[in-house]
Amino acid sequence: MASAASPNFDLVGFAALDGLGQKGTAGGAAGPIVQVSTLGELVTSLQTNVALRVELLNDVDLSPLANHSGGFPSNYPTGEILVNSNKTIYSKHGAAIRRGTLRIGKGPNAKHNIVIRNLRFRDLWVFDSSSQYDTYGWDFVSIEAGSHHIWVDHCDFEQVYDGLVDIKGGSDFVTVSWNVFRNQKKGNLVGHSDSASAAKVDRGHLNVTFHHNWYDHVDERMPRMRFGNAHVFNLYCNDLAGRGIQSTTEAATLVENVYFFHPRSGSRPTVEENGGPTGTVKVVNSTIVNLPGVNVAFRQFGESNFMFHAPFASPGPPYPYVLDATADVPAVVTNHAGVGKIAFALWQSEHFNVEQLADAEISGRDADPDGDRLSNYQEFVAGTDPLDAASVLRVTSLARRHDDLVLTWATAGPRTNAVQAAAGSPAGFADVSSPVVIPAPGDTVTNLVLAGEATNPAARYYRVRVAP
Repeated sequence: MASAASPNFDLVGFAALDGLGQKGTAGGAAGPIVQVSTLGELVTSLQTNVALRVELLNDVDLSPLANHSGGFPSNYPTGEILVNSNKTIYSKHGAAIRRGTLRIGKGPNAKHNIVIRNLRFRDLWVFDSSSQYDTYGWDFVSIEAGSHHIWVDHCDFEQVYDGLVDIKGGSDFVTVSWNVFRNQKKGNLVGHSDSASAAKVDRGHLNVTFHHNWYDHVDERMPRMRFGNAHVFNLYCNDLAGRGIQSTTEAATLVENVYFFHPRSGSRPTVEENGGPTGTVKVVNSTIVNLPGVNVAFRQFGESNFMFHAPFASPGPPYPYVLDATADVPAVVTNHAGVGKIAFALWQSEHFNVEQLADAEISGRDADPDGDRLSNYQEFVAGTDPLDAASVLRVTSLARRHDDLVLTWATAGPRTNAVQAAAGSPAGFADVSSPVVIPAPGDTVTNLVLAGEATNPAARYYRVRVAP
């Protein structure tokens, strides 16, 4: 799935599979991009029936909605947005959802094909003197009511009253990847009850993948499983205080290449019970680094003949994946999980449609779909259109220095650029510089001094092109 040098952030896991009438998970990739900056715009965009890619431009506080179904104290209102199917919600800059829940599914109304990426979640917490935190049903993301094909990726979650990302009510085909979960009592719940009525809904569903997540001072639930199938790999956890990966109540959980650093005495990184029926759990190639005098160990149950449940009855997951070496997990996860790590992936999602995103020859990092001798990654760095060979590089500044002009632009090498100018109107561009060689591979910023150009009284337009 990833290497320490160059992680691959493509969708991996149960959310990538076809099922329940849905082909993989693409979110709103089939629809246009809508930029939102207000609470009203966010609600309207996420609740519409059409496919959309919703870009959040700034932090948004949901508390003015004062509609949270989990209740709230009179002095601390909270809100929730019911997210409709076929949506991608993301921010290029890690904007925050504050004092509210993104709720996916309610009552009999399941939703599907939803992607949540590069967002922060904050301020959905009040102090509970009982330390139980069960008065208010506040989760940052709640996936329920049989919703399916959901991907939560590269987000940052900190201190919520109840659960960070909870999955319940027979929901299915979910991947939770590359997130940071921090400063929290309860992490992720999958399956809300041991009851017979819950069993009727959850058996055969709750197929979830958790990978490359960082649990930083989270006490428990990484996740807590009931009934379903869980594949947990390349998790990094520091300062575990309670039960970590819990596979209870008929759940089948495969744990691979995870790394627990300094769990507290008495904690349990993996466990098959929590006061109710047991599940099965198998732990492979995983590490615990204990503090001096602490002897925390993994627990397994049913590992010798481990099998996932139907409809995926097999010893291993039903999808391809590649594991990072356990020793690499701390560095890989802490350097690449959370917001601000997927700028290129977000650029891909904005410039290519669903079919193109599925074809690495078109949308891949090293592909050149417009034949202009710039790879997609170089076009991303330069700010150019990967599907238009006439697209030019991105000028970042034009400054006067005495009688000269200094033109600065973003580019990528190894390539040769040329500065062009047009007089009077942005048409009829012609070269005004010798070739500018960018010798080294990778992205860079460069500039050129245009001697005497500041003395020209006529309007002039400038651009930079890729030279032959």
